[in-house]
Amino acid sequence: MLGYWKVKKLNAPTFFKGEHVAEISSKMRSFYAWQNKISGVIGYYIYKSSSGGAFDSDPINKCIITDTSYVDSNVRKDQTYSYYVTAVNKYEVESEPSDAITIEVKPFESDKLSAFIIIALSISLFLVVTVFIVYVIRQKRKIS
Repeated sequence: MLGYWKVKKLNAPTFFKGEHVAEISSKMRSFYAWQNKISGVIGYYIYKSSSGGAFDSDPINKCIITDTSYVDSNVRKDQTYSYYVTAVNKYEVESEPSDAITIEVKPFESDKLSAFIIIALSISLFLVVTVFIVYVIRQKRKIS
């Protein structure tokens, strides 16, 4: 009689979340995370769709990842992406997909940062000028 392995059905990863986290040298990055490791799981695959289209049939990570987080550096600003993650066991059986998440990648508001920097520099310049004027006035009083 041939034996068989009973492969336990894997639960889909839960608490899948994501956010746009960085814009570094005009490269966009988005971060995704899900629940802590699931018993019997050796890793995870992540699937992606762009702008409301169908999910790709191949995962974006070509190799199984063992972490419960992932950074996708292949995103573009002003685009919308959807993702789901599956768990994989040692027999390379994939779980059902997690709930999908959708992320809209927006550039960071550099205008607010620029305004903050201008205000901070203006205040610093004001303080330096004020200290200099006080110094000059005190020097003149010492001479008189």
